[in-house]
Amino acid sequence: MGISRTPGAGARPDHRTRLRPAARRLPALLGALLALCLALFAGAPAAQAHDELLQADPADGATLEQAPDRITLTYSGDITALGNEVRVTDSQGKTVSTGDVTVDGTHVIQRISPDAGDETYTVSWRVVSSDGHPIEGTYSFTVGQGGAGQPAVSSSAAAHDHGDHDAAEHHEHATSPAATESPEQATSSAPASAEGQSLPLWAVALIGAVGAVVLVGVIILVVALLRARRTRGADTGRETGRGSEHDDDAANGR
Repeated sequence: MGISRTPGAGARPDHRTRLRPAARRLPALLGALLALCLALFAGAPAAQAHDELLQADPADGATLEQAPDRITLTYSGDITALGNEVRVTDSQGKTVSTGDVTVDGTHVIQRISPDAGDETYTVSWRVVSSDGHPIEGTYSFTVGQGGAGQPAVSSSAAAHDHGDHDAAEHHEHATSPAATESPEQATSSAPASAEGQSLPLWAVALIGAVGAVVLVGVIILVVALLRARRTRGADTGRETGRGSEHDDDAANGR
């Protein structure tokens, strides 16, 4: 009597289909997370390049015949409309800036009181750059012969009995370098305190969070693959045993 075999009997199922759908989707998810993380790290140098002060009017170290009616600061990028402050004070610490700061693209404008006279003024500014990071700096300029904070030179001259004329000449000599300073030199020191800023905290936190998610994704993927491999091995062993039993039964004519 011939031994009949059921078509397909003893054939081993394709265990690759047993891989869970979630495990199959993990590589794609992991790839997307890695791409996002790389994009964030690639954008980190750009985030560090915050806007900077390009020009100030009046310029740093300038000497003017009369007080200006406003301070105009020009930056390398558009300034946000919130969180900006420009304060102008005289040598005694009195504030002469008046009204709110006006933002027009890359320009920040602060008006000055019409009562401002001959003085040495300090401009302290703090603005929020286009990347959302605050930058700040200070500089000074002089109107006329300066104020109470400037005559240190003339008082020194008086102490040496050089007379009013010599004191005036000495004072003029002391202030002349600022008056003859080139525009490039006048504006170069203003943005010094705004340079070299570190990466914003929100960017650091975001990069860290994405890195943590990627790490967790890698761990989940490895665990899922190991479990799938273990399950595949167990199923293969069971199917092999069943196939052997079927062959034995067929050989014995059962």
